[in-house]
Amino acid sequence: MVRRENNEKPSDCIDKLEQADESRNHDLWFREQVTIGLIEADSPEAVWSTPAAIRARMKQRAKARAK
Repeated sequence: MVRRENNEKPSDCIDKLEQADESRNHDLWFREQVTIGLIEADSPEAVWSTPAAIRARMKQRAKARAK
């Protein structure tokens, strides 16, 4: 809960409550995305890339952007 200081306007308190709500919503979304990622990674159909393959793909993308 956001505590109101003596010199704060009610609108300042509302802004703080909205920010806290946004933070809470983002935290829930983030945790959900991590759970989904872990489930997908644990799947037998998961495809894993080697570090060398990822580096090569990154170099190709960088070259394509440089054009």
